[in-house]
Amino acid sequence: MKKIIVVLMIIVVNITYSQKIEFLERYDTLENTKEKLFVFLCPETDLTNSKLVAKVKATGNINDVFLLFQTIKNEVQKIGSNSFKLEKFTKVGDENAELIVSTYFCEDSVFENNYKNIPKNKIYIFGDQNIRAKNTQNFKINREEHEIESGKFKEFNLKIGEQLKINKGGGRTGKTYWINGEEDKIATFFSFTGIGLIESTHKLETEMGIINIKSDQFNIIDPNFGLMLLKIFDPQK
Repeated sequence: MKKIIVVLMIIVVNITYSQKIEFLERYDTLENTKEKLFVFLCPETDLTNSKLVAKVKATGNINDVFLLFQTIKNEVQKIGSNSFKLEKFTKVGDENAELIVSTYFCEDSVFENNYKNIPKNKIYIFGDQNIRAKNTQNFKINREEHEIESGKFKEFNLKIGEQLKINKGGGRTGKTYWINGEEDKIATFFSFTGIGLIESTHKLETEMGIINIKSDQFNIIDPNFGLMLLKIFDPQK
């Protein structure tokens, strides 16, 4: 399925999580978004025939980028958005950050073209989303030792026909995941902290031929959030 990915001063405050969302631009739309998609739009994707629904800014704790993303998603889907483009992520002081995205309603043809721009046969490992922390996590790729720091990601290539083994921890508490390289297979995104999890009913599980892992050590990230996170986190060498 190709849909995977990937100024009105109206302010809504999420009291429970202290998130603030601000509509910088907002346009009326009668589009129906029954599928509840929220697809990441690659910078190269032509949006000429897409409808801009809103430009939105979420402000909140810098240590929870996923909550900023989810706050925006929850609001804009109500007004017809089914996709988004990252505009800016900015640190505000020591504890907060601003996430700005433009959200759109796109037809299937746009998603088809967008799919062509999504990385294929790549694996991305993300560190803790607490950008201010200096946590380092260790893992293995095909028995080779690696480490990932907070606020960073590592990229690995997956050859078609190759099976790659990812391992976190050892003994009975360790977790291992195998992934196969396949023709035109979109990138897979992992973390060891639970950020941006694919929901258990998400259609991507079947399309990607994967299962959803929910543990304290090994998690698959929603690719749409993962693709955005590649623009926010720094690559680790």
